[in-house]
Amino acid sequence: MRAHCIFAAAALAITVTACGGDGSGLPYDDRESVGQIALFDAQSHPVTKGNVNDKPFVTYAVSDQKAPQPYDQPGRTATLLAFLPRHGVNPTDWEGDFMTLSTTYSDANRPTARGSTENASLAEFMKVFHPEWDGLIQLRIYLGVPGAPAKTDRYASANIRVNGDAWSLVGDMPNIPDGPASTEPTGGTR
Repeated sequence: MRAHCIFAAAALAITVTACGGDGSGLPYDDRESVGQIALFDAQSHPVTKGNVNDKPFVTYAVSDQKAPQPYDQPGRTATLLAFLPRHGVNPTDWEGDFMTLSTTYSDANRPTARGSTENASLAEFMKVFHPEWDGLIQLRIYLGVPGAPAKTDRYASANIRVNGDAWSLVGDMPNIPDGPASTEPTGGTR
């Protein structure tokens, strides 16, 4: 009986380490996330918390990773999406939806998605995708460029936690010294 308890405790420790042992404070590990997202308001001030009813959710979401080729070419776009973490489901299979339209941006070193009042609020997202795992939602930036499929296999991400009508960033936000790159919406592309 004692050996069984020790084995169970060891298995639990391995599971916890595999799911959240990266020091992020998250109960999951997304191996496809290759960078972080910084969030900004309309005045380009960093944002780490807010209200789920705000529209837009944030005005700018900026990746700290340069767009890889060919996604660094003219016509490049960035789109912010929200995904619902699920126990025992690979992050690539989480359900999600668009938080911004596809947005062109000027600096390939700072892929930037821009939100507008026409985009969904976080509250609207949660009507369809209710956070079940500690109130967590993962944000991702997907990249695009004319003539190539959207880059969804590796992405910058950020994690937020919802509590009532409030959301807050989980972990540190990357330092983006110059703030968001200039952006323009691209005609309602999703």
